[in-house]
Amino acid sequence: RMLFLPYPLAVIYDNTYVHSISDVRFWGAGLAVTVLLIAAIWLVRSSQTGQRALAFLIVFIVPVLNLKAFRQEESLLHDRYLYIPSIGFCILVAMGLERVIARFAPRYRSAFATVTLLLGLILFGLTYYQNYSWQNELAMTANAMKIAPRWPFLHNYIGAYYTDKRNLASAEQA
Repeated sequence: RMLFLPYPLAVIYDNTYVHSISDVRFWGAGLAVTVLLIAAIWLVRSSQTGQRALAFLIVFIVPVLNLKAFRQEESLLHDRYLYIPSIGFCILVAMGLERVIARFAPRYRSAFATVTLLLGLILFGLTYYQNYSWQNELAMTANAMKIAPRWPFLHNYIGAYYTDKRNLASAEQA
């Protein structure tokens, strides 16, 4: 999901995990991934660059999917796991956009320009907004607590932060 819509972003996420193959979420996610993979293979079947980009995406995302290597009480989701696979994803998106524009742009040039401008403004706004959460340690941790309020580590981290700042009342509350 974070490849398609990277929002909200945080240093830690609060998710519930699938523990059984009988869980409907396992089959739903499995079906979605299978459909996306088949569609991607079909779309890049005649493009050597597309095949390489898809292979790049798959090769670098598969090791991250070995979730059994992690302990259950740890945070398994980190944005950094998508840094390298996103290169292949971005190449595929660019190739798809190039194909769509080549086919429809002559007729709908103004619509494409408007959509591109709006999408650029939305992405700029989201980037600008997200940068506030990286101002300092307290802002970063407070943002993570909005996303993952159940993680005791975050409360402890804020308590330690306030202790370092000699704000003992806030540290005790955290």
